[in-house]
Amino acid sequence: MQRLVSSIDVRSEEFLERKRNYLKLRDEFGDILKKNTRGGYPEAVKKHHARGKFLARKRVDLLLDPNTFFPELSPRAAMGQYRDRFPSAGLVTGIGVIHGREAVVVANDATVKGGAYVAETIKKHLRAQEIAPENRLPCVYLVDSGGVFLPEETGVFPDRFDFGRIFYNQARFSAMGIPRISVAFKLAGMATKIGHARNTPDKTCRMKDQGMDYTGEAAMSKLYCFCIAGEVVDEAVQIHGGYGLMKDYAIERLYRDRRLPEIGEETSEILQLVISRKIGC
Repeated sequence: MQRLVSSIDVRSEEFLERKRNYLKLRDEFGDILKKNTRGGYPEAVKKHHARGKFLARKRVDLLLDPNTFFPELSPRAAMGQYRDRFPSAGLVTGIGVIHGREAVVVANDATVKGGAYVAETIKKHLRAQEIAPENRLPCVYLVDSGGVFLPEETGVFPDRFDFGRIFYNQARFSAMGIPRISVAFKLAGMATKIGHARNTPDKTCRMKDQGMDYTGEAAMSKLYCFCIAGEVVDEAVQIHGGYGLMKDYAIERLYRDRRLPEIGEETSEILQLVISRKIGC
């Protein structure tokens, strides 16, 4: 590569003055970015950690491939508004690499008013959604939001490009064949399955305590819990990707524990046979 020769005198007073001004502005801009990407109030951050949850930018970092660049979009959104109670408008958006593929990432910051939306949050969300169809990029949503910020509710619904536009875009993306993944909805479905699976052994135990024939119910309970465990660990590994099968993560142990019974214990077909005989088939 040919070396470019500059005629700038880096020792001149003019150059040194401009350098000082540039470094000053750079530091000021860095302080602004740091302030706007810190999350909500310290009390909210502390409560967030107490619940065992990661901050929004940490969640994004764990989602993306290691050592890849994440250009965050609009980090200064809502700056100077709402008495600075909505840093970055309570939303993290950008383009990241997930399993070697670029994707639009949208993550709610629950430390900022519970991840609630104000007008600037909606605009930031919609701008991120504009990138997906133009570049045929999938969208990944790390949802942790309380919905619309109630004091601003009357001003975020009426216009064409307000809150409802987010869901309109989802329908458009579906028609265009653009993948959309909402991690929170997947987790909600997993939690529902686990919660229901926990109830089935309780019913079996009550029947046993009451002296009732619980053979069929026990087989149903074991089969159902066995199947649900498989579905949930598969989805958990899908969320974590390759990291899910590393021993550093608890999901690796759960995944292994779920697979071992398929080898060492009776198969699901035997349980199905017990159930079918119990119901008179």
